[in-house]
Amino acid sequence: MTYEEHFGNLISDLNSRFPKLVKQYDLSISHSGGGCFHVEMGCVSNKNMPVLINPFNEDVEYDVPKNENSQCIFGIYEEGGEERETFIKPFAEGLKELKTKTEKKCKER
Repeated sequence: MTYEEHFGNLISDLNSRFPKLVKQYDLSISHSGGGCFHVEMGCVSNKNMPVLINPFNEDVEYDVPKNENSQCIFGIYEEGGEERETFIKPFAEGLKELKTKTEKKCKER
């Protein structure tokens, strides 16, 4: 499978599994290099404050969560790539927490 095919499959999976969450939180897929794909959330996932979201089961999985209760790791990073905060929560619950933690930053832009 090519990079483009894999990327397309991840986007399709995200949109078909979580249509309401994709719209509510402006979710998308990003590629950070080396075969590592992540879910991103709206305005917080940019150069100033990257956020990486991945399923987590003893280690990071570079895939789309299976359902809203899938354990995920949420990583918030500074502009230079330094980790600011990481937490593990079920996907839907973690998105709510992430929005709360980053809401002020989003409004400042």
